[in-house]
Amino acid sequence: MLFVLLLSLCMTGFAAEKMDDATNDGCAAPTPDRFDKFLAYMGAGVYVLDDPNFTAPDYMYFQKEIMGRNETGIEADRTAAMQYFLDTFGLDFFEEEVDENATSEEFMGPEGACQMAELCDIKGVATFNGFMLDPRNEYRAYVVSEMAAPSVGWMVRDGGWIVNTVEDATLHGTWGGEAGKAVPTGSILVFGDYNVDTGEEPIIIHYQSESPIIPGAEGIMFLCELTHPEFGKGRAQGISVPQTLEDDRAQTNIRNILTFPAYGHPPVV
Repeated sequence: MLFVLLLSLCMTGFAAEKMDDATNDGCAAPTPDRFDKFLAYMGAGVYVLDDPNFTAPDYMYFQKEIMGRNETGIEADRTAAMQYFLDTFGLDFFEEEVDENATSEEFMGPEGACQMAELCDIKGVATFNGFMLDPRNEYRAYVVSEMAAPSVGWMVRDGGWIVNTVEDATLHGTWGGEAGKAVPTGSILVFGDYNVDTGEEPIIIHYQSESPIIPGAEGIMFLCELTHPEFGKGRAQGISVPQTLEDDRAQTNIRNILTFPAYGHPPVV
């Protein structure tokens, strides 16, 4: 329905003119009333999960090649993520225990502190890792208000840092409070960036978990706080319900709505 409405707006002249360029065949979507910015992402990729001929880019590729960070920038981002997980959920990754199977000294920092994300662990409660969303998910921005996204969308390069609980846990911090809130095994927290490839200047939006992501039989719902230097603070609210096709290929099924500000400006009375 949204796309029918946008097409109607284009045809009646309330939005930007239809583009002839095949690389940008969309129209500029209007910003909804009471909001400063609106984006809609979808992921609908179909692929073989265990394809021996494909190696997905890892989190270091995302940090260096997509975000353009050097080692200092990566460490600063990693530290910011750990601080956020500590302040918001009470998980202290500054005092990690290192995987007992890790033998190389290059993985160890001062006093044995974990330096490689894959090895970080908090006494068996949760793990902290870098990640990049597999590009085969075809995660794309199909609507960016006041911009003319093509019908194929703009690729959303998504990556950062992720926490997974490996047993039932009680989280504290500003989210859980002193008493704490219980979460089940497999709960997820994220801290990262959406880097939208527009073909020109990318749109980079920082996100961080507003609350734990708890997988269920029907998929997962996620709520994230957003920050952008121009759009301000906002909210991402989405759902992912992956499917398996009859031929055993994976079918991505992500829908994500981003709004700035989070709930819109209060209506004028």
